Amino acid sequence: MSANVEDMLGNAAGARHFLDEADAIAADANDYVATIELIQAQTVHAFFEGDMEAVTAKSSEGASLSRDAGDPLLLGSMLRNLATVALLEGDLGAATARLSDALHVARQIDDRFTEYYLLSGYAWHAADSGQARRAAQLLGAAASVGAGAGADIVGPHAPFLAQAPSFGGGEVRS
Repeated sequence: MSANVEDMLGNAAGARHFLDEADAIAADANDYVATIELIQAQTVHAFFEGDMEAVTAKSSEGASLSRDAGDPLLLGSMLRNLATVALLEGDLGAATARLSDALHVARQIDDRFTEYYLLSGYAWHAADSGQARRAAQLLGAAASVGAGAGADIVGPHAPFLAQAPSFGGGEVRS
């Protein structure tokens, strides 16, 4: 967690220091929780660094590990990471598969915040596919689910949607 705070403060070197320490501890502990939390922190760091290759590698590792451990919460998180990378890279086919897998997991465990995030991701996907009406419907669904989960009504993907071709590079409003 300290590494993620350092990343949010713009201190990549500080984040790397904490990640290196956590890596040594997790290796010695040989513990699922320590390992999966380290992988998630490394993934967040890679997002901050803009290293989508590392995000994909770490999230794939985390998805496999969490699936084997029977941990649907972290599995959903790793699948969500993979969907976000696919969306950022414009790989709509991979995004569809990852969003679908992650949404299935979120629904199984009644994780409404993740459902909100994923519906917003589907809206981004629809906007990038030139389906403005569908994107708006999905944003409405995301807002409804998000309100029930106590989330920001604008949605996590609003900045990306605002740049989508079907929105004409316009502003997304809440």
